[in-house]
Amino acid sequence: MLTPDPLWIETPLPPAPPDLIPGVLKRHGVHLIVGERDVGKSLIALEIAASVLTGQALWGKLPVPHPIPNVTYILGEHDSESLRELWALSGLMVPELSLRVVGPEHRHPFVAHGKTNAAVVQFYQEICRGSGLIIFDPLSAFMAGAEAENDNTGMREVLNVTSDIARPSAATVLILHHMGKPVLNPKTGEYRHPPTYASRGASAIEDAVMGLFYLTKPEPREEYHLKRGRFKARNVPSFYLLRRDAYRHTVVAKGLTDQEKAARAAASVRTECQDDT
Repeated sequence: MLTPDPLWIETPLPPAPPDLIPGVLKRHGVHLIVGERDVGKSLIALEIAASVLTGQALWGKLPVPHPIPNVTYILGEHDSESLRELWALSGLMVPELSLRVVGPEHRHPFVAHGKTNAAVVQFYQEICRGSGLIIFDPLSAFMAGAEAENDNTGMREVLNVTSDIARPSAATVLILHHMGKPVLNPKTGEYRHPPTYASRGASAIEDAVMGLFYLTKPEPREEYHLKRGRFKARNVPSFYLLRRDAYRHTVVAKGLTDQEKAARAAASVRTECQDDT
């Protein structure tokens, strides 16, 4: 009787952990929201934090199937009081003490001159222990020197360090990242972001993150476009946000997923074929 070689027995892979917010946050992954200064990235991050803490649908449309008990928000620029004021004005209601805010007075660069600071990594691991979501706002505040943003190797190292910080808590990471203001093309009348952004570690970001979103505000409308630049999952639509007042957004339109686009195209072909007959 033949005995199967244990090395050749196929062991099924464990199921992938469920997303925190399907199409927005993959569990245990690193995600970026990129946008110009003062366009509302911090407010978006707070709305996401409130949804994953309470289980309430993000922007009233996107379900949160598995809420988490704690979020750590690490500030690199604005003070803690400003963020708490924004939190209060937004009307976002969450359980007491579930949002841990770390002010810029505790900010330390992860990487300096191409080398990871192990003591800083351990410091942030302790601060974030027990969190299900860690938010860094903004990325540049945790990099030593402006030149680091222009270096793909340095950018990749910084993003990898955020994963190291989150690993003991098995947390998801959300990072806010600045880019330049869009400029008007006089020929087309369209606003485009300056090409200089393309050199600011963009290829490293693409490779290192699970999800990459661009937050833009087409002039002069009060509509905000959260566009997916990369998301390591299929059938994820883009979202159009409307700022309902100074401190809240809502989804006013949701783009089609790849699957929905394919189904619509197939239905169109079938209709054309029926018309021909």
